[in-house]
Amino acid sequence: MCGLLINYYASIQEIDLSVYHQFLEQFPNTTFILFPTMPIKPAIGDEPFAQSINRTIQNQQAVTVKLLQSGLPVVNLSGSLDANKFKDIVHFKGSGKRLLQQRLFDYLT
Repeated sequence: MCGLLINYYASIQEIDLSVYHQFLEQFPNTTFILFPTMPIKPAIGDEPFAQSINRTIQNQQAVTVKLLQSGLPVVNLSGSLDANKFKDIVHFKGSGKRLLQQRLFDYLT
């Protein structure tokens, strides 16, 4: 799973938000949520995997910025959990789930 996510984010060439705008047109009461992923530190070295990790970090940041500047209704939880709240790069531990639930509850109330 980690490798797939890194490969996906590393392969992004252009950020196209048209599908989000189209979705919002059909479902106008939608709010998009940027869920957190485990914080990744930049890699050192010129190996292909290190380059992929660094592109992943850059692209994740670019997607977040573009979404937040898009005018779309977005709840940004992307940097809200420390690494110790994750089982792996995208799955939360119980304590991470509870913290995320509380943050979503706080936003919605």
